[in-house]
Order: sequence, then C-alpha cells, then structure tokens
Amino acid sequence: MKVSDIKKGALSLMFANNEHDIFLAEFDTLMNNIEYAHFLVNMTDCINRALDIITTKRVLPLKLAELKTPVKKNNKYRHDLYTKVPDFYFLRTLTLDDKPINYNLRGGMLVVDTDQDIEIEYFPRAEHITGKGNNYELPIPNHIAQLIPYYIKGELYEQIEPQSALNSRAFFDRAIKDMQDEQQQGRQQSITKIYTMGDLQ
Repeated sequence: MKVSDIKKGALSLMFANNEHDIFLAEFDTLMNNIEYAHFLVNMTDCINRALDIITTKRVLPLKLAELKTPVKKNNKYRHDLYTKVPDFYFLRTLTLDDKPINYNLRGGMLVVDTDQDIEIEYFPRAEHITGKGNNYELPIPNHIAQLIPYYIKGELYEQIEPQSALNSRAFFDRAIKDMQDEQQQGRQQSITKIYTMGDLQ
C-alpha cells in the first residue's frame, strides 16, 4: 500500500462526503486544496507513530535470518543483530540445525556458545516513511497498512470532532489487539499440537 493511498484513506475518513472525489483525485491536486493540505502536511509524522505502535505490538509477520561469522570474545560468540539484521525488533526463537540453543541477548548483541551458523526467527521493525515520498510502497501487509488511516484521523481530527476521532483511534487499537490475540491463539495451538504429538510417542 502506497503512502499516498494511506493519506487518501485518512482524508476520506475525515471528509466522508467527499470520499469518492478524494480517491479519484491526483495527490498533487489534494495538496493544493487548502482544506486538505492542513491535514496532509502532518500525516507523515502520524504514519511514523502508527508504524511504531505496529512494531511494538508485534503484529507484523515473523521473519527468518541466518547469522554467520560471529565475533569471538571471552570464549563466547557475538552477533550484532542491529547490524546483521537491520529491521530486527524482537527475538522469538534461535536455532542451530533446527534445534533451540542457549543464548543471551543484551540490547541488540546476541551472545551464544557456538561459532556455527544459526537461524533466528524475529519480529521486524516497521521502517519510518520520512523522506520516502508519497509513492513509496510500505513493506507491510495491506491488511495492517489499511488500519493506519484510522490512527491518523484519531490524532488529527481530535480538535474538530473529538468523539469521531476517539472512535477512529479505538477502531485502530481494537484491530491491532485482535491481531495480537489471533497470533497468541495460533502459538498456543501450535504448542498444544507439538505436546500432543510428543505425548503419543
């Protein structure tokens, strides 16, 4: 989903009577509309804040990364995750040959007992859009990006229609919470399945 589509989506929520015209208009035309421009100039920061929430709530799809060539220090092996995995946010699992191993994570420094290649499963960080331009395609699933207009309205419409803005922000928060609950349920089902299979052996 492009940044321009997210901004148009936010405008359409704030100006529901003009929704059709907003989505059909060129983005430069919207920027030249004084009524819209007042909101559009503030939307980049709003999108960044929404992306930060999406990151911290860990609702983005899990990713995998292989870590090689650690730095040895005091008989331990260190991987700087922020350097090797630029979008790293939160470590979920760490494995060697598909088996979990012991580790210590200090900030972004991962410390392990082996110099062999290891694999991590992690929640990524959603990158800010500052400087990306309105044609930039957000590298997050559309069903998550489509929630951001509700966050924008919740922030920018607060002084105009407080209750409408509050409802919009509540919709965003509830949708994020629902995704968290679905992920948690999926993990619990996976754990139960593995336990049951092991119990049968």
